Amino acid sequence: MQRVPTRALVTVDAAPLSADLLKLVFLDSTHLSCAVECSQCTCDADWALAPDCSMRKCPTGVAWTDKAKTANVAHAMAECSNRGVCDYSKGECTCFNGYTGAACQRLRCPSDCSGHGLCYSSATLALQYGPDSLPSVAGDGVGPVYSNWEKNSMSSCMCDMGYTGPDCSQIMCAKNDDPLTTGQGFRTIQIQVGADATTNLALAGSIRVHFLGDVAVFSAVAVADATHEQACAQAFQSMRTVLSATCSITSVDPVTAGATYTVTFKEWVHLGGENNLLYHDGNPPLSSFSCDLTKVTSLNSPTCAVSDVTATNVVEHVYCSNRGLCDFTTGQCVCYADFKGLDCNQPSNVPDSIDDNDGFIINPMGLTYTGTVLHLKTAKGSQADFYFMKIGSSTLPILTMDGMGDTKLLNGDFELSTGSLTITTVAQTSTAADIANTHTTFTGTALKVRTTRASNTAFKLLEAMTGDTTTVVEIRGDGLTTIYTGGLYVVTGGGTISHTLNGPSLTVTNSYGSFSNSLLKLSTSRASLFPTATDFVLIEATANSVPAFTVEASGRTTIANGGLIVNGLGGAQISNSDPAASALVVSATGTSFADDAVAIKTFSGVAHNMMKVTTKVGSNTAIALFTISNSGLTTITQGGLYVMAGGATIDTGGLHVGYGGATIDYGGLLVKNGGGTIELGGLNVIDGGGKIASTMAVSDILAIEATSASFSNNARVHQPLPSSRWTRPD
Repeated sequence: MQRVPTRALVTVDAAPLSADLLKLVFLDSTHLSCAVECSQCTCDADWALAPDCSMRKCPTGVAWTDKAKTANVAHAMAECSNRGVCDYSKGECTCFNGYTGAACQRLRCPSDCSGHGLCYSSATLALQYGPDSLPSVAGDGVGPVYSNWEKNSMSSCMCDMGYTGPDCSQIMCAKNDDPLTTGQGFRTIQIQVGADATTNLALAGSIRVHFLGDVAVFSAVAVADATHEQACAQAFQSMRTVLSATCSITSVDPVTAGATYTVTFKEWVHLGGENNLLYHDGNPPLSSFSCDLTKVTSLNSPTCAVSDVTATNVVEHVYCSNRGLCDFTTGQCVCYADFKGLDCNQPSNVPDSIDDNDGFIINPMGLTYTGTVLHLKTAKGSQADFYFMKIGSSTLPILTMDGMGDTKLLNGDFELSTGSLTITTVAQTSTAADIANTHTTFTGTALKVRTTRASNTAFKLLEAMTGDTTTVVEIRGDGLTTIYTGGLYVVTGGGTISHTLNGPSLTVTNSYGSFSNSLLKLSTSRASLFPTATDFVLIEATANSVPAFTVEASGRTTIANGGLIVNGLGGAQISNSDPAASALVVSATGTSFADDAVAIKTFSGVAHNMMKVTTKVGSNTAIALFTISNSGLTTITQGGLYVMAGGATIDTGGLHVGYGGATIDYGGLLVKNGGGTIELGGLNVIDGGGKIASTMAVSDILAIEATSASFSNNARVHQPLPSSRWTRPD
């Protein structure tokens, strides 16, 4: 069988192909396989609409409308979802106006949200922005699952903040309280957080409260003090819709650290915090709030419930403060008579028609005046539920001072041209100065210290002191940072020292006279992986990205270049406890290496050893094996000398065998010059006899002499040879 690119399987008889069949094969030649069995096309699944496999199926989707099969059962799968026409040559749907998707299965958002929003399906909107759960039940931060037939078909615009309308074409106007309605309260909710006290475990992690697509996050560990209450309030004020809020913490459980949090919304953001789906009128329903315990990490069955405290007769949050009409084409309020401002919240009966006049001026005229220019005083005691002062620009709050004296600069900068800033607090646990930037994508500088004077050692940029007089840390005007006590402790992130001057990048010194500790200590909590796996590195040194040396966690040190030089007292010692590894390996890996692999040099004129080799087993005394003195004399104490190949050459001095003689297994002994002298013991040839061959014409072949003056024995040969072969010695 011959296989051709896929669309169908075509089989033909063994007989010659007819013209029609050849045409069929030609037409289907990109979507078929040919065989010699019958004459038909077996189309691939996507091309099975025509016998010749020339029509491709279009995608299917849930039908927008169709005939119901039974009671309340409709919307079956249909080609192009019944909202488009299929182009069978390509298998693509051409959707009717207003529909989109490969199968025309989605309804397009009107005007594509006018460029001021995103088009979301009903299922996505429910999951991301729907209510998390009932207010009395802790949720998980995810909205409900919407599963009706149109869950992925019907779409709606999710407008950018500040825009509204079904197509996001309308601009929202500023909102505020109606100034003509008085005696109203603030929207207040209560959040009850608890846990199973029988576990004897305290809550850990963080509580999350969702509101209109935003979330407030605060610690699950409740403490009824000003610091924790301020942190709770700040969590809600960080929401895009909340301008001012308070939070009180009561009924703290001593075991679980659960508590009751009462949150009061004092002021909403007036402009830019809402859209077509996420909005309210100042009294958001309880279902707008939901708890999320997914970030609580304690295993003590945490609970969270939200309930109403004040939900009637509350301060409004309405377009143009109900004192004007919103022009949604411009986002501007058209105020009624006697009201003014961006949100029509201000009465207009205060003269302000001259633009360059002071709106309000206090100017005591007495030249000897000693009174108070502005004295704000209330009969009511100090409380945080009222303000001494509010300063704003249009609807933008600038500065507030509440009844407790807490002053907030909400927008703008604070600058001291002369004088200095002193912050004094007598509170035992409060932070004296807290610098915080609450923007979630903050990229600026939280604290900047500047001088107009250039870098110099004569001044300090920062000095931290304890006991009023003891300097702990200082940063000098040239950047030199000195920690006088306590040291430097980096928990995560490590430390980087970057140096551009011609001097040491890091100097570690200890000036203690009797110092006996570690000057530099490297420690990890992870054990070395050696020798079972690749180890991690304690020290890695490079020069211009070229490795110099590394020290692994096991202590193994690799010097890439430069070698090791021990110059001074102490020498070098290698101790190896690995039974299978060599204690010392010297390798010259260069293929053209032509120097000494090992060179031992000494400069002393006193007799000493160049090398000494000993062996020791357990607690036994070390046994010397051989030494090489500085004269070159090599002494083998044990083991002898074993030459397997190549022989041995002695140029000068000869060979002296003190004891044991010399045994030559094969090859004999050849003395070219000088002969051989055996002083004691004689010569004993056990097998093989002896042969003396001489080419000399006048010298004796063999001379046997008894040189002792008192010699009285025989000089003889045991088996006499024929007289013609030898001469009897005299």
